[in-house]
Amino acid sequence: MKDDTIVVDGIKIHYIIAGKEGGSTVLLIHGLGNAVNIWYELLESELSNKVKLIAVDLPGFGHSDKPKDFSYKIDAQALIIKKFLEELSLEVDYLVGFSMGGTIAVYLASMLDKLKKLILIEPTLVKSDIGFSKTVAKSPKWIVGFVKFLICLFPQVFMSAFIFSKDKAKINILVDGIKCVTSNSFKKASIGLVQAAFTQEPYEKLKKLDVEIYYILGDNLEQSKHFSPPKDLFEIAKKEVIPHAKHCVMLDNFPKFYEVINKIIQQ
Repeated sequence: MKDDTIVVDGIKIHYIIAGKEGGSTVLLIHGLGNAVNIWYELLESELSNKVKLIAVDLPGFGHSDKPKDFSYKIDAQALIIKKFLEELSLEVDYLVGFSMGGTIAVYLASMLDKLKKLILIEPTLVKSDIGFSKTVAKSPKWIVGFVKFLICLFPQVFMSAFIFSKDKAKINILVDGIKCVTSNSFKKASIGLVQAAFTQEPYEKLKKLDVEIYYILGDNLEQSKHFSPPKDLFEIAKKEVIPHAKHCVMLDNFPKFYEVINKIIQQ
């Protein structure tokens, strides 16, 4: 496993590469307030014996730089990741995006020529998908900072909205992501995500993609009365439901998540 950084447009980008050289390449993009550590179990799985896995910290998150003057809009983040791939001379075959990372993945997919499959995990595509990011976007930076402090102080209380598991190690994966993000990048990324979803631009871009698309969600969301996807979403994307899982499906039920991801990539 290679843990490294590279400078793209003056921004240091942190990434991890694991797996087989010369095979297919899978790019993993984390969500809002997360970092590459959300993918650790997948990076260390049997899948790494079959394909090359790349997990990247978005600008403003994890161990990547957090420039105050970066816009953090969805298209800007997608462009940085596109340039990151070019700097490393990487062609992506399978693109996996979680939550906000799924939104960014839709934009990035439109920039990639040889992409085979796009795998979205509870992405923010339309206005009805907006959740916690709306609260962060509307709050002053000092409140965002205070909320970060409370999350770190009472992680099991706050993280229960995103994960069923009471496993401290899994909860700490999410807390570590929150610790790394600054109030500025957290707020600006939330604003960019909310703005994109309100215009429905991510979903309009998704409909234009000429690539096989999968939509992974936890059964907690599928059964929620608040889940109101566009009527034709599952005509465009193939649905895969992870049982016993909230938003962070890869943490709540990794065995089933792995089974689904492995099936999609290997078939």
